[in-house]
Amino acid sequence: MKLLSKGFEDRSRYSSVGNAVATTWLISFERIARNALAAQYLRLMCFLAKKEIPTGLLAPGGDELEVDEAMGTLKAYAFITQLDGQDSFDIHRLVRLVMRNWLDEKGQLQECRASVVQRLAEVFPFPVHKNREVWMRYLPHAQTALTCGDDATGGESDLLFKVATSYYILGKYQEAKAMHRQALELRQRVFGKENPSTLSSMNNLADVLDS
Repeated sequence: MKLLSKGFEDRSRYSSVGNAVATTWLISFERIARNALAAQYLRLMCFLAKKEIPTGLLAPGGDELEVDEAMGTLKAYAFITQLDGQDSFDIHRLVRLVMRNWLDEKGQLQECRASVVQRLAEVFPFPVHKNREVWMRYLPHAQTALTCGDDATGGESDLLFKVATSYYILGKYQEAKAMHRQALELRQRVFGKENPSTLSSMNNLADVLDS
């Protein structure tokens, strides 16, 4: 990760094998970046869990052809993989780490993460038993995005609430308690202690503690 995140100014510091890997990575990434939608998808996926990323989590791009071209580009360079017949993708762990490191060096990490959290909050359905299949697929990705940084804003509390409710339905009360407590602290800080949203979070936490 340290090697691939370098700016490649001083290649003599690394072995010839390391330089070959770094050069290959850089060329691949630069070519991917020519497709704006492919680059957008890569930035989004680096904040999600590395396995089984559903296509439904990807922000809508252009038409179907543009989306297929963007995903095809990422698959062609093996930045992501797709099992036959599946509508989900895996992303290599190293790709996730390097992408996040690059975004951090460019000062774009928190902005990108915030947009991913917002996207997840929009597509993550309010969890009930009848849509269990959907939110169960989204849950590990929401959890990963929420733990990728500490720059929480008021909008993040909506996703925290949905994730906490999911854990509550699954009977994972400790996880639900932690999420509801985080949402409560966030809303207290952003909206104040007497705001209806804050009081709602307090009630949610009390329900979990009661259970």
